Amino acid sequence: MIIFAFIAFALDRLMKMWTYDVLRVSPGGTKPLLDNVLHLTYAQNEGMSFGLFSGNRDLLIIISGALCVALLIIIAMSGRRAPVLRALGWALLGGALGNLYDRLLYGFVIDMFEIRLFRFAIFNVADAILCVCAVCVCLSILFGASGVRSKPAAKSRPRRSRA
Repeated sequence: MIIFAFIAFALDRLMKMWTYDVLRVSPGGTKPLLDNVLHLTYAQNEGMSFGLFSGNRDLLIIISGALCVALLIIIAMSGRRAPVLRALGWALLGGALGNLYDRLLYGFVIDMFEIRLFRFAIFNVADAILCVCAVCVCLSILFGASGVRSKPAAKSRPRRSRA
C-alpha cells in the first residue's frame, strides 16, 4: 500500500515543478482554467493552512516531520487490519511529505490552485490530498466503512445450569 504515498508525493511534486517552472515566470503568474472561477496561480506559502504560523519555518518543519513519523507509527501498528484506513494513511503520508519537501528545499510551500469564484486560500495537490483523506478517515471511522472495523467479538454460548 506504500504505492499510495508514492503516487500522492509524485503528483504533488510534478504539479509543483510545473508551477515553479511555468507559472512563476509567466506574466501575472496565473493561467485561468475556468475564467474567474478556477485559476492556476503561482504562490509561495510560508505558513500552514491559510498562512497560519507564517515565517516560522523551523516550527513548521518540526510539525510536518512529527506528523510523518506519527503516520508511519499508526500505519505500522495497524498491521493488516483496516485496509481502507491504511491506504488513506499512506496517501496522507505522501501529501505530508510533499509539503515537507518544499519547506526543506525552498523554505516555503508552492501553491497553485486558486478558486476565484469565492475568496479561498490558494492550495496545492498535497493540501487537497491531506484534506480529502482526512475527511475520508473521519467518515470511515464514523460510519464503519468496509475494512475499517475489526470483526465483532464472537458470541459466547449460554451456560447450562447444573441443576
